[in-house]
Amino acid sequence: HRVAEEARLTEEKKKDPTLGFFGSAVKVKSTKNLLEELKLVHEMVGVLDDPAKFRLGGGMLPRSPVWARKVAWSPKDDAMVVVGVFKHGFGSWDKMMVDESLGIAEKIDNSAEPGTKQTPESHLYYRATVLLRRLREVTSGTRPGSGSGAAGSRKRARPSGSSQQVRVRVKPEPKATVSEIMLEMKPTLLKIKKLQQDKEKMDKKKMLEMMKEFLASVGNHIESVAKAKGFTSEREEKLWNYAAKKSNLHKDGSKMKAIFKRLSGV
Repeated sequence: HRVAEEARLTEEKKKDPTLGFFGSAVKVKSTKNLLEELKLVHEMVGVLDDPAKFRLGGGMLPRSPVWARKVAWSPKDDAMVVVGVFKHGFGSWDKMMVDESLGIAEKIDNSAEPGTKQTPESHLYYRATVLLRRLREVTSGTRPGSGSGAAGSRKRARPSGSSQQVRVRVKPEPKATVSEIMLEMKPTLLKIKKLQQDKEKMDKKKMLEMMKEFLASVGNHIESVAKAKGFTSEREEKLWNYAAKKSNLHKDGSKMKAIFKRLSGV
């Protein structure tokens, strides 16, 4: 039994030998793979003018985690995990959790079951690990069963200046949700809400000036987005309804819009 155990340990070391690094044992193969994966992430995401448009093709998506259905996890969320690694580095899960531009914090928070050893950070770690491994295997053609098709095509030599275009398929930007369009306005909407809560303590003139300023910011944002994207009046109304609800200024978005117009002198 002892001989067999020693043989097993020796075989494991052969598979992934360790290296002493400032007093720590570092797994050579795992570290090498991670460096290759991070290089791929830089090549794929770093070349994009807007990393938020990064998407993963079907062949690069591993099996969904067991908690995916519970939180409606999507391929876009997987792509944003990769973008998060690019922006903050592998292992910076706390920074990724508070990065609103990634849009995954709430889902990751809700993915862990209370009373278990699961944590949002562990789910993020394992998902990032699986995604990066899949990127490396697909682009190098080492993924099992990748002898043909999309993965197999990546075995060919790739032009150094356009490798990102071969490795990843960037889909057209999907239709943004109301919440995504209004994301940068959330702090202002919260200020409007707080302003109403503190109105009894404030000078009426000062409050009116602040309300006018905040409403102008929200209204101008909605109008500029609606004009740039060619929104219908119904779509624009949804933005006003969202603003009214989040700011608690009015239940009806059209009335909030009317206040904006009146204070703006339009």
